[in-house]
Formats: sequence, C-alpha cells, structure tokens
Amino acid sequence: MNMKKISLALILGATIGTSAFAAPSSDLVVTQLAAGSTTSFEFDFLNDASATALQFELKLGQGVKIETGNCIAGLPTSHTGACNASNGVLKVAIFSPTNAPLTSGSIGSVTVSGFDVSKRAEVSGLLVGNADGQPVTSNAILDGGASLKENFEK
Repeated sequence: MNMKKISLALILGATIGTSAFAAPSSDLVVTQLAAGSTTSFEFDFLNDASATALQFELKLGQGVKIETGNCIAGLPTSHTGACNASNGVLKVAIFSPTNAPLTSGSIGSVTVSGFDVSKRAEVSGLLVGNADGQPVTSNAILDGGASLKENFEK
C-alpha cells in the first residue's frame, strides 16, 4: 500500500471517528407571524438528541397581552409543561415525567396583542436537558422578525 492510500485511509478514519462522537443537539424554532392587530409566535422543537426537557423565555415588552391557551398544545402525551405570561414575558417549561425523549415537531403557539412589530422579540434562557439531567447542546432559531438574545452550547 502506498503512502497516498495510507494517508487517505487515516484522514477518512479520523473524519468518520470524529463524526461518530459529535455531540447531539436540539433546536428551538420560534416563528413570528403577523396578521392585523395580532401577532402569533409558533414554537417547534427539532430533537436529534435525547432531550427530555426544555425551558425558555420569550420577551415581548411591557403592555403586551399574551394568550397562552395553545402554548404547549402540540406536546406529545409523554410530556407536560407550563406557560406563564407576566409583564410581557412568556416563560415556558416542558418535561417528561418518564424521561421520554421529546419528539421533533410542534410544541404550540401563543397569540399576542399590543406587540410592536417594528421591535423584535427576544428568546432567552434556553436550557435543554436529557434524562440524566445533563445539558444538551441547543440553539434557538428565530424566524419572521424575532431576535436571538442567547445561543447556548451546554
């Protein structure tokens, strides 16, 4: 075997070996949709890891009324959670009592009134964990005008 083939085999082996140990990650996708005097924010979770729980805040500003009725309506039956809106801030916490991984898909949505669409919403405090209570690498992806306040790699 010549040196060129050996080098190529070593590079491929190192690349494959490295990718096999890459940390899994999860993404929270927040989509802002405006319609007339109301704005909605949809929450989707993309889980290519073993994430079982997450929490985050959506900051919209003082005077904004947040309707939380559908906030976690898209959760699978394996998960539960809570949404709390106060002073223009929505706090969301989701977990599985059985530590089941959260499947990718819709978490839910909120409708708000009084939100100034010329300003940007902010997502902060995104924390994602697995069944062992260990942090999972996570990102917030914001679409439609919202801004990312924090991007955590845990």
